[in-house]
Amino acid sequence: MNDSCRNVFYHGHKLCVVFVDPEGLNARDKVFKRDPNNVVKAIALLKRLADFGGLRSPYQFNNEGGGYYAVKAGHIRLFGWFCSHLKKDFVIGHAGYKGKQKLDTKDKIRMKNVKEKYESQIIRYNADCK
Repeated sequence: MNDSCRNVFYHGHKLCVVFVDPEGLNARDKVFKRDPNNVVKAIALLKRLADFGGLRSPYQFNNEGGGYYAVKAGHIRLFGWFCSHLKKDFVIGHAGYKGKQKLDTKDKIRMKNVKEKYESQIIRYNADCK
């Protein structure tokens, strides 16, 4: 799957950060507008994640369970997973402005649906290219 088929945010040395939120970049932009003081920090964290393959601090990168992770900058939460088919993709499937630490159950269900749809599209795309 080439980058034009995905909403690539940043191509780092170790990973590629991809947004697949059903609301598209509009969801990310809404969150960024709500907390403009932490936008630069969020972008820097995403780039660091992509360049080094991870973030050290649980205050910045939290395992939410079920294979989902949160990149956290202030109240900005970017929820994603490591793609099982494109090993170098960290896929962000939900952007939110959160006041609490953990991902809500409804957001986990949403992430599961987005992940299944995204990964099935990758499987179809790879099958079509053979």
